[in-house]
Amino acid sequence: MARQAASVTEQLFFLHIPKTGGISLRNWLGDQFPAGRVCWIDHHDPRAAEGCDLDDSDLVGGHACYRLVERFARRPRVITFLREPIDRALSAFYFFRQLGRDGLVKEGASPSLLRACELSLADFIVREPREATLQLGSTQTWMLSQDQLGGFTDGPLQLGMADLKAATSNLARCEFIGLTERMDESIALLCRVMGWRARALSERANPTARRPGVADLDAPTRRLLEELTSLDQELYRFGVQLFEQRLRETPPAPSLLARLLARFRREREPALPLAGTLRWDPPAAGHSGPKGNVSGSVAASQGHAEGPDLTETAPGPR
Repeated sequence: MARQAASVTEQLFFLHIPKTGGISLRNWLGDQFPAGRVCWIDHHDPRAAEGCDLDDSDLVGGHACYRLVERFARRPRVITFLREPIDRALSAFYFFRQLGRDGLVKEGASPSLLRACELSLADFIVREPREATLQLGSTQTWMLSQDQLGGFTDGPLQLGMADLKAATSNLARCEFIGLTERMDESIALLCRVMGWRARALSERANPTARRPGVADLDAPTRRLLEELTSLDQELYRFGVQLFEQRLRETPPAPSLLARLLARFRREREPALPLAGTLRWDPPAAGHSGPKGNVSGSVAASQGHAEGPDLTETAPGPR
């Protein structure tokens, strides 16, 4: 597919939170930028960002925390997607099971994460609390408040209200926030915000094929997940409010007619005389016509230049 250069000059940082539809968006975003101007961060390597030329890339993205923006010479525009926390946890857990032990080993999974293949969801949360917190807990709050992924730290993973406050503050600073549950609306809004030609997401990549829905959970498992994702629940509610507000406030994309008229004006403007260049020439001797000749377009100088006759080009009934 031919790549289309982005129509914005600022760099973009795509903060990809796991299991929010980010692989699909990553593929879609890559088509907005020229080849060689995109840098994807390998989330398996804690020093991967150091190998990425942050200041010489139009788009930087990957599983990286919000505070990566501090490493740019100039703050990039940040875009991210949120997902309802319990639904995100279900998608993550059953994706691990879908990969199976061999697939997880290839991904460098820890021994505790491998147990997701043999334990029920509730048992995994109870018996592997650290891994469950890391993979299924308030991951969205973590990535929007911390300086590195939880998997790269040996310290405690517990977050508090100060972390939630930092996450909501950073989320509000993001130039764009999308919602996985409202992907089509989100993509349309992203195109409007960035000034890109509207184009739908062409594929759903990396899906979790077989998994229960939130409504299918038994009460004890649901309570465990509600406790595990409590901060993300607050963050998500705040994110939905931001999304709704920006959806209302962002002007719609120009209509086709408006774009055609703007193009016509741009193409016609150079041919119009500049203000102050009109000249009156006296009539030739013995000429009985008009009293004089005005060089240039008086109508145009008065703001009455004729536009295109749209009725002539509009298709008629067939």
